[in-house]
Amino acid sequence: MKAKHYLIGVYLVIALLFSFYLKGCSDTADRSYSYNFGKALAWPISMFK
Repeated sequence: MKAKHYLIGVYLVIALLFSFYLKGCSDTADRSYSYNFGKALAWPISMFK
């Protein structure tokens, strides 16, 4: 398995775990899971800007 595939997989796992956190314990808990998953996908990207 190439390093790129490994990094993408790790990124998705982190986003999935973070979306569970957002759905259960954040200010956006009243929003849908897909909203929180989208926010979790974009959150790590915003750290590197």
